[in-house]
Amino acid sequence: MTRNPENGVLSLCEELGIGFLPYSPLSRGLISGYINERTKYNPNNDNRISLPRYEPENIIANWGIIDILKEFGDHRGLTVAQVALAWLLAQKSFVVPIVGTTKLAHLQENIWSADYEFTASELAELTENLSKIQIIGERYTTGYPQTKK
Repeated sequence: MTRNPENGVLSLCEELGIGFLPYSPLSRGLISGYINERTKYNPNNDNRISLPRYEPENIIANWGIIDILKEFGDHRGLTVAQVALAWLLAQKSFVVPIVGTTKLAHLQENIWSADYEFTASELAELTENLSKIQIIGERYTTGYPQTKK
């Protein structure tokens, strides 16, 4: 959801021979299709409750990204998360996402995303479609990380 590294960071990494490790490439589960505007977060151990992108109206506004990834995946036997990770892996060989999970099934799902190889036209079309989505809601609140009240 945050594509700022495309504005020069990736080309600099490539130029210098440095790897790039995207943090939270599934946007803390948001780009999985499993979180929606009704999702409840435990304020004792989940900071998403305080992050603007996870406010119900922003989840609804950003749902277009899930629709695009799901449409692509449905025709190829891939989940939303697998399409997102496969797309990220297809960007550059030195891009290695850090994907966290507490569930073995999600780990396997994530690993299988590395098996998908885009055709050039598929990658171009998916990238174009994703680029049309304007992400609503900041990644973090001002002063993040916030202290618990």
